[in-house]
Amino acid sequence: MPAAEISLDRDPLGIGGEFAVAVRAVSSGGGAVRRTNRASYAIVLDASQSMSWAAEPSGGTSRWALALQAVDELLRLLPDGDELHVVAFNNVARVIAQDTTVAELRASGRVAKEPAPEYGITNIEAGLSLAYELLARSTAPAKRAILMSDGEPNDGATSPQALAALAERAADRDIYTDTIGLGAGADIDLLMGISARGSNGHVPSAEGARQVIAETVGRLALQGQNLAASGGEVDLEIHPLFPVEAVYQLEPVQRRLEISAGTGPDGAQTVRIPLGAVGTGDQEPLYALRLRAPNKIVNKSLEIVKASGSLRTVAGVVALDPSSAAIRGIAEKPEMRLDRVMVRIKTTDLEAVVARQLKENASAAHAGIYRAALERALSEGLDALAEDYQRALRGLESGLDANDVRNEQRSRSSTNTSGVNETLRKRSTLDPRIGPLRGEGPRVVGRTRSDRLPSGVEERTEGW
Repeated sequence: MPAAEISLDRDPLGIGGEFAVAVRAVSSGGGAVRRTNRASYAIVLDASQSMSWAAEPSGGTSRWALALQAVDELLRLLPDGDELHVVAFNNVARVIAQDTTVAELRASGRVAKEPAPEYGITNIEAGLSLAYELLARSTAPAKRAILMSDGEPNDGATSPQALAALAERAADRDIYTDTIGLGAGADIDLLMGISARGSNGHVPSAEGARQVIAETVGRLALQGQNLAASGGEVDLEIHPLFPVEAVYQLEPVQRRLEISAGTGPDGAQTVRIPLGAVGTGDQEPLYALRLRAPNKIVNKSLEIVKASGSLRTVAGVVALDPSSAAIRGIAEKPEMRLDRVMVRIKTTDLEAVVARQLKENASAAHAGIYRAALERALSEGLDALAEDYQRALRGLESGLDANDVRNEQRSRSSTNTSGVNETLRKRSTLDPRIGPLRGEGPRVVGRTRSDRLPSGVEERTEGW
């Protein structure tokens, strides 16, 4: 049966210290979930006048040319039999192709024949709405809209919040949106908001475009493949003495989620996490909570997180096996188990702060913001993010536009991965989970081999 798997990044916890709880919806095992490769995609092409402009001020390649390259790469990577629709939009949306297959569209060359747009304003809302309508008719388990745009709407819904809400409503129907920003000046923050439960990428210029497109589109192409569930939810209960400070998604993209904890009838904190499509490997959605331990030493085991939930599969709704996690106690110093989880959390938090500062300050202040962020990233051991900030500083020093540097850095950091899913799979025996005993009776702490109690001795956990 599929299960909600819980892992703590340290055990015992440190007195008064923060710690991370990683949560995965693991679909494998028991044959309860049948995987499928059948998918339906809608490519949503921005055909407004700005797409005919050069991708970068000093270059001659247009944003439209980059879009056609991305479509060509996508058609190369997707399975021949997958269902495909193509929508183009300026002030209105129109269908270029619908209810066709990848192989048919690839052979026809229909999209490659589309001329560069000469006029028209940008109505992203119209393009996405038509794409969602086409996808909603499909019986394919995996449904994804892939928006290719410079992200500069000036008709219909134009605010990031309104467009993000449109995509979120589609995600509630298990239709997910991925975005590719085209051109150095693309509004990456807006496009990242639209891809709230999908993924995103950025192709800033013609220089190295083939490699960037291959990497970006290759990642997006995996989103609809080998699907275990089209969606679902994980419901968490957290011990009331361990306050929830924030909730994050770490895989397949990293972002902080706007989810607040509620209160259950027994006083426990409650958090519901809506899942996107559930795939395999690093495409399995991975979430994390940042909690804080009480400011006192505890010399007994405590069950602190319980998880349940469900997946929507081709066979219907499948319940996740309930699971729990416990700590051995709270000590002066914590014992680290999975340091990568907190690294990803701190990376997400720092990047959110830096992104806000860059947006709120003039371009002349960006170098100083990056230097301060670089120093903090290095001091906190966030090496990958520090490298991003160093690259951004070099870009500014070489004369690149500050907004272009910011967009490139934002896109890169949002898709940085450090193999947390792989780490969890390899270290499953270290997860401090608790499983129910057969029949009635108390739960027992799951321990690593080195922590096992003497034979015949059980340690009960104290519930809340």
